[in-house]
Amino acid sequence: MVDSDSIRHYDVRDIGSEWLCYQAPDQLQLHGFLIKTGFDDGSVRLAITQIISRAVYSASELETVRWIQENSAVCELTRYPLEKLTKDKLYKSSLRLFAYKDEMDIFKKILLKR
Repeated sequence: MVDSDSIRHYDVRDIGSEWLCYQAPDQLQLHGFLIKTGFDDGSVRLAITQIISRAVYSASELETVRWIQENSAVCELTRYPLEKLTKDKLYKSSLRLFAYKDEMDIFKKILLKR
């Protein structure tokens, strides 16, 4: 027998929407594309964390960091260290991703034709 009143949950996070959104960058081979454009592995993980977070919870960088820290398991999926996540890093990642917007659109169209 389990006493349901005695059960406590610690550090519970959402993963459903994050997992679903994680599939798109994976299928589009975004990691490899970003590596070819000069991103290092940590920057790629942060960028994919940023993309998934914006898809699931569209908010400011500050609010996104709070949401990830308190509610989301996106960093567990992308393997980006939660303790390194800041609003400034998300902001810089957004700017860097935007610089490659046209190339990512072309890359996506090529992959979807396969």
